Amino acid sequence: TWLPMHTPNGGTDVFVDNGNIYYYGDKGWVTGSHGLYQYNTATDDWDLLQLEINYQPILAFTGAEIWMGSSFGMWHLQNGSWTTIIMAVPPTSLAAVGTTLAGVSGNDVFYSNDNGATRLPSNLSGPGFRVFADEGEFYAISEDKAYRSLDNGMTYNPILTGLGTVDNLIAFTVGTNKFWLASTAYGAYQCLQGTNDWTWVSLPNSYNDEAYLKAAGEVLFFTQAQTAFSMDYGSNWKVTNGLHKFDNFAYDVGTWYARKGLEV
Repeated sequence: TWLPMHTPNGGTDVFVDNGNIYYYGDKGWVTGSHGLYQYNTATDDWDLLQLEINYQPILAFTGAEIWMGSSFGMWHLQNGSWTTIIMAVPPTSLAAVGTTLAGVSGNDVFYSNDNGATRLPSNLSGPGFRVFADEGEFYAISEDKAYRSLDNGMTYNPILTGLGTVDNLIAFTVGTNKFWLASTAYGAYQCLQGTNDWTWVSLPNSYNDEAYLKAAGEVLFFTQAQTAFSMDYGSNWKVTNGLHKFDNFAYDVGTWYARKGLEV
């Protein structure tokens, strides 16, 4: 069962981190209101964090800090104040674990331990990389491979190859077992972390480029014509109440969030 939040018209990107909900877009289609907003539970409304200033919807969170991509480099929110970080090649992907920031600038995958001021190269370089953080670890995806870092983004080792294009990869835990779930050109596959035993995951419908697969809060979600979910590794699937067609999912502090068009 899903309940609608008070969502202003014009929201285009929704982010959830540590119990906080953010969205990027307009507030009620008001001219000049385009920016980054945070949901205020006390007022059931959205508070402006930053009006759009060459902003791109590329964000990373750690604690109360936020990094945002921009056309000139990055914005960094720390202790309630925004500062700018100039980069010759703006980032196309950002992620954070603890006090370490990782990102992609041009063909380089970098990491930083000083809030982005100094960016050091990892062992990955090439076109089309994306980075993300899941369960306290950095991952990187190229067109047909997935990588994991065990040293805060300094080096990455491949964990998935040979299944064609890798759309996304998710780390999740069920009980005491840690898994990876990947959506690939050949469908969905999962693997017990620390092994190389990738097995096919049953889906309620055939997997194609229009399908959306996501793990959030130990639940697998699959959206095609409508959204279904599985709580047993994909063995059984149920359709969400209301026959929703969600296009994003997040889990934080006992609550699942989903986006449906411009609604949350």
